[in-house]
Amino acid sequence: SIGLGGGAGTGSGYGRGGGASGGARMPSPAPSDAAPEGAPRAVKEEAEPGAMAKQQRPKGAPMPDEAAKAGPLKAGSTDDNADYPGYLKFLATWTGRQEVNGQFQPLDVLGRAFVQVVDSEGRPVPGARVEVRDAERGGTVWQATTYGDGRAPYYPRLFGAQPQGPSRLTVRAEAAGQVVEASWDGAKELTLRTAKPQGAGPMTLEVLFLIDTTGSMGDEIDQIKTSLLAVTSKAKARREDLVLRYGAVLYRDLNDDYLTMAHPFTEDLQAFNGALQGVSAGGGGDLPEALNQGLERAVEGMQWQPDAAKVVFLICDAPPQMRVKGDVLYGDSALRAVGKGLRIHSVAASGLDPLGTLVLRQVAQLTRGKFIFIEYGGTQATAERHGVSGPVQGGNNLDDILLAQISAEIDGWGRQGS
Repeated sequence: SIGLGGGAGTGSGYGRGGGASGGARMPSPAPSDAAPEGAPRAVKEEAEPGAMAKQQRPKGAPMPDEAAKAGPLKAGSTDDNADYPGYLKFLATWTGRQEVNGQFQPLDVLGRAFVQVVDSEGRPVPGARVEVRDAERGGTVWQATTYGDGRAPYYPRLFGAQPQGPSRLTVRAEAAGQVVEASWDGAKELTLRTAKPQGAGPMTLEVLFLIDTTGSMGDEIDQIKTSLLAVTSKAKARREDLVLRYGAVLYRDLNDDYLTMAHPFTEDLQAFNGALQGVSAGGGGDLPEALNQGLERAVEGMQWQPDAAKVVFLICDAPPQMRVKGDVLYGDSALRAVGKGLRIHSVAASGLDPLGTLVLRQVAQLTRGKFIFIEYGGTQATAERHGVSGPVQGGNNLDDILLAQISAEIDGWGRQGS
């Protein structure tokens, strides 16, 4: 797989705040009492099956909402890429607000364009490695991996390439040993056609659950525990040659008993489900949580297979800590996710504040994912609280919405419109 490499440090609209580092930071094997001031005290290594978080809900932590006790969690969703103008208007409501300066990354996604890779018969080529180079100044300005429909998004204001005219960029795509190049103006959608048909074969789908496990997240964690195997069974029935692999990254907050904890990808879904049953909510305290650290580990610290379809469900109810020195900020990790072809669906749990909504919608939009929200008070009312003005789908159980996103990845792999 390929990350953003040198492209990560060149974006003029990055809003990095000192966030991006050159590569993944490997976790310490044990807690350290000598951590610098303001730094996390412990990051745990991969957990053995069944050894993920086992801490019980602490005294005084929020209990499940009465609405959740009555039955499965209801959820709605929207696609900010489908309503791109509406999303840009939403972003504009945050621009220039000094009271939240430094609490989020002002990622400028204006000028979005796409590169699509197709085979000689016009079929989309997912998993193609795409590189955009500045033809005049030299150097790579963008790297990506195509999604299921063979397309990858390009954001010129983030990657530092703002050409003044045509043929200022050179695009190179590699897929199944074939390489194709073209000049590009960076504005209109570019289609690159390979010389041979794309060979068919089994599909591998890797699904990562990136979960905030602080004390207020009990409802959502319990919902996933009770529905994972049912979702798995329905997903596997959609394609006979599907290889399904699950993994997890859990995160809490600074000075909790762990900052992040990971379960490596596995095809043993029963064992993964057993490990998931050991997860419970605990810790936390102040509102922001270790979302930056969790997302970085999900993107850079997991062994993603280069040719697999890759889906992340980010499930949380709080914005990230943004003032820890040396952190890789969420926007930088999201752009690196584009480099690997990771699609991140963000799931807003109850109680998420407007700043958290902004962050989750940014992450989902950048990586061509959905913004999913737990409903309290009806679909439209909840959508409005999250600033969503475009079309929404709602009234479904949370597990049904998760299944819908997994099914869409399976059904759309190598097909137009996925």
